[in-house]
Amino acid sequence: MKKLVLGAIAGYQKVRFGRVSPCRYFPSCSDYSIEAIETHGLAKGVGLSLKRIARCNPFGGSGFDPVPEANGKKVVR
Repeated sequence: MKKLVLGAIAGYQKVRFGRVSPCRYFPSCSDYSIEAIETHGLAKGVGLSLKRIARCNPFGGSGFDPVPEANGKKVVR
């Protein structure tokens, strides 16, 4: 199931390739989703991704928003 979800995200990225990203955060929401799923597993990674996508709106925040580490700390890269 994890490979299917990651494949769907990769497909979305291929379709969007070359277009301006509408995402207000860095990394983009799709890159964030891939990293969250790889770091935290499918269930928690999808949950983190959905929370991030919900924040990505004109009234939400913007800027650098990394995936939290597995122990709860944010990764600064």
